[in-house]
Amino acid sequence: ADPVSTSCTILELSSRAVPNFASFRVSVLGSNLPSENITAQLFDAAGVHGDVDVQVAVEEAGSSGVKLQLELSDPSALVTGEQYGVRLLANQALACESHPKLATFYAHGPITVTEVSRPVGDTIFNAYGFDQIDLGGDGIFLASNSDVVVRFSSPVAGEWERVASGSMVAAANELRVTTTTPAVPLPDDWLVSCPDTQRPVQSGSCIPDIPAKVALSLDGGLTFSAPFDITFVYVRPVKVGFLFKTGVDDFGWSAQVNQARTEIEGIFGNAVNASTYFINIPEGDFESLQPNVGNTFATGTPVPERVTDTDGTERANRYYTGIAVMRRMCDEDFDIIVPTTFGFSKMARDMGDYIGCQLAGDGQTLSDKYTTFFFGIGTIGISDVLSRAYVKAFQTRYLAGLTAAYELKRQRAMLVEQHGEGYVVENPVCVGFIAANPGNVRGVNAFARGCREVDPECIVRLVFLGTFYNPAAERDAAAFVHNVGKCTVVIQHTDSIEPQLYFRDAGAYSIGYNYDLRTYLGDSVLTSERIFWAPMLAHSIRQLMDSQRVPSTRAAMTQLSDDLRYGLDRDGLGLATYFSPVIPQYGQAHINRRIAELAQRSDDEAYRGIFCGPDMKKSWVMKTADGTAASAVIGYCGENPNWERLEDQSVRSWNPTHFWDADGTFLSPNDAITETDCLG
Repeated sequence: ADPVSTSCTILELSSRAVPNFASFRVSVLGSNLPSENITAQLFDAAGVHGDVDVQVAVEEAGSSGVKLQLELSDPSALVTGEQYGVRLLANQALACESHPKLATFYAHGPITVTEVSRPVGDTIFNAYGFDQIDLGGDGIFLASNSDVVVRFSSPVAGEWERVASGSMVAAANELRVTTTTPAVPLPDDWLVSCPDTQRPVQSGSCIPDIPAKVALSLDGGLTFSAPFDITFVYVRPVKVGFLFKTGVDDFGWSAQVNQARTEIEGIFGNAVNASTYFINIPEGDFESLQPNVGNTFATGTPVPERVTDTDGTERANRYYTGIAVMRRMCDEDFDIIVPTTFGFSKMARDMGDYIGCQLAGDGQTLSDKYTTFFFGIGTIGISDVLSRAYVKAFQTRYLAGLTAAYELKRQRAMLVEQHGEGYVVENPVCVGFIAANPGNVRGVNAFARGCREVDPECIVRLVFLGTFYNPAAERDAAAFVHNVGKCTVVIQHTDSIEPQLYFRDAGAYSIGYNYDLRTYLGDSVLTSERIFWAPMLAHSIRQLMDSQRVPSTRAAMTQLSDDLRYGLDRDGLGLATYFSPVIPQYGQAHINRRIAELAQRSDDEAYRGIFCGPDMKKSWVMKTADGTAASAVIGYCGENPNWERLEDQSVRSWNPTHFWDADGTFLSPNDAITETDCLG
C-alpha cells in the first residue's frame, strides 16, 4: 500500500536508547507526521530482523510531533552489545523517506557493579573529590563514552546525588569504567570538635565517615545498575605554597608558574589549597655575605636579617627572607613548598635539615611533626625532601628556530626585491640570543639547529648576561644585538619582556618566552615558547594525596618523584596557539607538523629527534671575537653582564667535545658526522 505521507520530516528523535526491557518510549518531532496505522521494523547490520516484531502505540499526537511507545515481542532474541535500529512505517511503507531510521540502540542485559577501586589499590575515597574510581562487574559491554554515566548518592545533606561522565578502559581482559569522584557535601559538624583543626586524624568523632552509593549506566542514564556501597572519608587538603622572585604579573616566568598555581586549584578544587604565595623574594643562593649558603641548618650557622658589606655598609641579607618564609610554611604544616627559580636551589636543600620540615622521629607522632616536601621548579639538586621539575626546553627552542628562520628568509627576500638580484647584504640578517649563562648551551644549539634547518644562512649571535632576571641589563642586551649585531630577531633565556619591548619599538621581531606575548605586544612577536608546569605539579600532588588518606602511610613517605622532565609528549611545553601573520602559512604548517612528530617521541628519542643525524653542522654557535673554541665557553659571571664581541664569520671553528657517537665517545675535529652521532 502507499504510505500515508512520503514528505514528512523528522526533526528530532529523543531516543538514543540502550533498553534492556521489552518496551520503551520515544518522542518524534517534525512535520506531516502520521498519527495512525503506525508500525515499526527492527533491523540490524544484516537487514530487517524478522524474529522480533515491534508494536507501536501512539500515546500523544500534536502539531509538533507524536509520542510513541514501542514494544519488542521477544527482547531475549537480541544479542548483547549488537547495534539495532527501528524504522517507522505507516500502512507498511516507510513513513518518512528523508529519515528512515527512528532510533538506534545497543541491546544489553542487566549490569551489576561488583567492585570499585582506586589505582593505588585501596577503596578509601576523598570527601573533597578528585579521586579516580574504577568500576568493574558483570554485564559491562563496550559502549560509547558519551553513554557512560556514573551516579553517586548519599543520605548526607538531604539525599545528595551527583552524576559524572566516565570512560571505558580495558584491564586484564575485562571491561571497566573509570571516572573521577565528585566532592561530597560535608556535614555541618565536621571539624568542629577536633582538637587540632590544622591536622586532625583521618576519621573519628569530629570527622565521621560518609556513607554513599555508586551506580553505573551505559545507556546515557536511562537505566542504572543496582547501587554499590562506598565510603567517603576526610582527607586533609594538600597545602601548597609558592615562592616567586618577582611579582606574578611580569608576563614571564613567574606569570607562567602562577598560571599553574591557579590551574591546580581548578583541577583539584577543595582537595588542594594552593592559595598561599609570596612575591619578590630575593634569590638567596647568590648572597655572598651569608656563610654556609645551602648548609646553615646542618652547621648551625645563624642567618641574620641584615649583613655588613666589605665597605662597612649594612644592607638586607638576601638569604634571610626566603629561609624565613619557607621556615614559616614548614611550621604551618604545608605539604609542598614550591621554590620557582634556579636561585632558590641551595635554600631549598638547606631547609631539608630544618627540624620543622622533617619526618616524625622516634617518640614523635604525626601530630608532633609533619613532613614538608619541596617541589623545585627550575632548581638543581635533590635531597630527602627536595624534588625538582623542568622541561625538555630544547624542543621548543628548536621549534622557535624554525619560526625565526622563516622570518629571516622573508627579510632577505625583501632586501633582494628592493635592490635587485645579485644584491649582497652588507649586514646579514641574524638572530640575537640573550642567554643567562653557558648552562643554556643545549637550548642555544637546539635553536640554531632549527634555524639552519630552514635557513642554512641563519646566523645566531649570542651574549651572556650572568643573570636570569635583570630588566635593565636585558634591555641593554637587546639594544646591543640590534644596534651592534644588526640582528632583526631576538630570543632569550632570561625572564623579563624587555627584549621583546625593545625590538617591537625598533620595528623588529622577537620570540616570546613563557607567556604568550603576542597577546600583549602584537604581531612583532613571531611566536612564544611556553612551559606548562601544572601537569608535573599535579602529578606530585596526586602522589602525595594517595598517601595522605592513611596517616601511617603519609608519615612514612620520604620523597616525591625526584626529577620530572616533561616534553611535548606529556604536554609540558609548547608554542603559543597562533603565529604572527608574517610567518607564511606553509611555514606554520611545517612547524605544526614537526610539533606533532616530536610529540610522539619520549625519553631519549625526544633528544635524538633534534640533535642526531648526518646533517648536523660542525659549527659551534658559542664563539667570541677571535673565534677560538677555547674561549667559546665563558665562566659564570654573577650579576655582571659579560659583553662578548660578535663572532668572526670567516672563522668556522667548532667545539668537538660537544659531539659524540652512539657509544658516548667524543668525536675528534676531523671525524665525519654520521647518522648516529649527536650534538650536545
